[in-house]
Amino acid sequence: MSTTMRDVAALVGVSIKTVSNVVNQRPYVSADLRAKVLDAIATLDYRPNRTAQALRTRRARSLAAIVPDIQNSFFTSVIRGIEDAAYQAGYMLFLFDVEDDLEREERCVDILSADTVAGVILCTSDESRLERQINVLRAGNIPIVLLERLREGLQADTIVVENAQGSYEAVQHFLAAGHRRIGVVAGPDYYAPGRERLEGYLRALRDHGLAVDEELIRRTDFTVNAAQMATADLLQLSSPPTAILVCSGLMALGTLQVIRERGLRMPEEIALIIFDDPEWSKMIDPPITTIAQPAYAMGQSAAELLLQRLLQPDNPPQHVRLAPTFVHRKSCC
Repeated sequence: MSTTMRDVAALVGVSIKTVSNVVNQRPYVSADLRAKVLDAIATLDYRPNRTAQALRTRRARSLAAIVPDIQNSFFTSVIRGIEDAAYQAGYMLFLFDVEDDLEREERCVDILSADTVAGVILCTSDESRLERQINVLRAGNIPIVLLERLREGLQADTIVVENAQGSYEAVQHFLAAGHRRIGVVAGPDYYAPGRERLEGYLRALRDHGLAVDEELIRRTDFTVNAAQMATADLLQLSSPPTAILVCSGLMALGTLQVIRERGLRMPEEIALIIFDDPEWSKMIDPPITTIAQPAYAMGQSAAELLLQRLLQPDNPPQHVRLAPTFVHRKSCC
């Protein structure tokens, strides 16, 4: 019977994964341990399975991206950026759309941790589970880049947008146009974009000497239905807002539906600015003013950061923030 990788691992007293790292010349093993494994390989006359090595080589030229909802046009652009950067570097991309299902996401992470790909770009469905996802992938020596997700104290490469800056600029624009009753349909505070976009809204009001009116704030999910209900609540107030900031393009569809149902004219009766810049925003009447996220550049940067991590696994984590762009159209003044 031929010698196996398991035999080598047993002789040295290490895991099969460690032997695999040495055989495949990965940089995750210390020099002393690498020498012991190589000595055991020579002693046992271990010869790697060339077919299996060929499969591993193909895996090593693959990256994976996990996103919550590919139907969201933001993630469509992000994936295009990731794929283009990966392709230029000679890698192929596996895409996992988990449809905001944490259990499904965790299954994907578990599968990918088993030496399936060279690295993973993750936009998690639940920030509270980020530490778990990172630990599982690192146990399999799979590098990870986090996209638009942050948790205090986590040591991982990240790509995020200056969310607070974008919403701050939107509120400033409303104020310059004379609005003082400014509502916000904000995302959930358990996601970094939800927290930071509301933070920019609040800071802009305070910096301009205005009191924060909690009845003008609606915290909800990044979904059409949730935004529809939140917008209806705002417009039913005895003193409704004259302007609304909606914190995602998907949510804006719900807000627009309520505005149209009530027959409100933009910007004469209600002004509107939305975070994201979906294609439809410039095609409706009036065209919608937006805070455009650099979605393609985010994906491209995430892939480049992951490829850099593969070459320099011991470098400290990098945290990259990209600026959004204020796109002025006719829905706000």
